[in-house]
Amino acid sequence: DEVHIAEKKLAINDKTTFIFFTDGVTEAINKNKKQFGRKNLIKKCDELDSIQPGIVLEEITSIVKKHMGKEKAADGAF
Repeated sequence: DEVHIAEKKLAINDKTTFIFFTDGVTEAINKNKKQFGRKNLIKKCDELDSIQPGIVLEEITSIVKKHMGKEKAADGAF
């Protein structure tokens, strides 16, 4: 597989939070075979109140697991 990396300069401050994720998050499927998706991840991250990494991780994990229901991740991530 080819990797495409975009380069972009950003202005950041002490309240900036970066979230790195794998495709296992965005490609997590539910019982209807609908992926969680990048747009949904961005929306949910925008809704988070905390900038504490541990809390952000817990919230994202919880949201993705809720989306998946009883489905299992193809790569065993969740």
